[in-house]
Amino acid sequence: MNYRKEINIQSRGQSILELLIAAGIFAVLLSVVSVTLIDGYVSTLAAEQNSFALPLAEEGLEAARSIRDSNWDDLVIGNHGLAVSSSRWIFQGAEEDLSAKLNQGKRIVIVEDIGADRKLVRCRVLWKTGSRDNQIELATYLHNWQKETLPPQADWLLVDTTNAKLSANQRQLNGLVFSNTGTSAIIIDRITVSWTNSELIEQITFAGTDVWTRKGPGTPTGRQPSGTEIDIQDFTISAGGTVSPTAFVFNGKMKGAVFDIIFTMKDGSQKIVENIVPQ
Repeated sequence: MNYRKEINIQSRGQSILELLIAAGIFAVLLSVVSVTLIDGYVSTLAAEQNSFALPLAEEGLEAARSIRDSNWDDLVIGNHGLAVSSSRWIFQGAEEDLSAKLNQGKRIVIVEDIGADRKLVRCRVLWKTGSRDNQIELATYLHNWQKETLPPQADWLLVDTTNAKLSANQRQLNGLVFSNTGTSAIIIDRITVSWTNSELIEQITFAGTDVWTRKGPGTPTGRQPSGTEIDIQDFTISAGGTVSPTAFVFNGKMKGAVFDIIFTMKDGSQKIVENIVPQ
């Protein structure tokens, strides 16, 4: 009788142990399956969000192109967010909040200078999937395609000497007319006047403005001999503009003198006008 009870107790204990082991194995399997399912779900979600983030990155590069097309100078070096103002893209802040589209999402447009009239633009979109950090980045090179290669300024300076003449006291060369035949403003930076006598130049006047005198403005100061390069006060001629009257004033009579004038423009180009014989 006791022997049977012992067998029953042992059998019952073994069954409980087997149940516990089975339950443990099931729990482990359930945990593995759960982790696998969750990880799979997160990966699937991340892939879906990645496909959603890609157009946002592409849009960021298109926005940078739009800013470039409006004004190259607005494509400022640094990190930028994007915004729309008056139906146009603009840079605003250091990053853009995309949390309405992606979990903790943000977009950053990064502009780097890589040479004259050339910039590297990268658009980075960042977001979170659960605790996982995600990002996608696209890049492109942008050029200042609107920059016009202009000819030398001297090519646009026309000097008409047809009405060149001396003043009544024979101390001034008058009557030269300057014109800008180009599509942009030009600037006369320096002038070298040469003549065939020993008198000295003491003043240069364009359209009623003294651009150089022996006492200033301009350098060098003092009366100057023939052939001296004179750094005048920069004189701008607008596109299509004409300058008159003009006067080159000397300290003595210039009757019989022949003149040569070199105009050095702000870009360094030169216009040489020779054998000016005043009436």
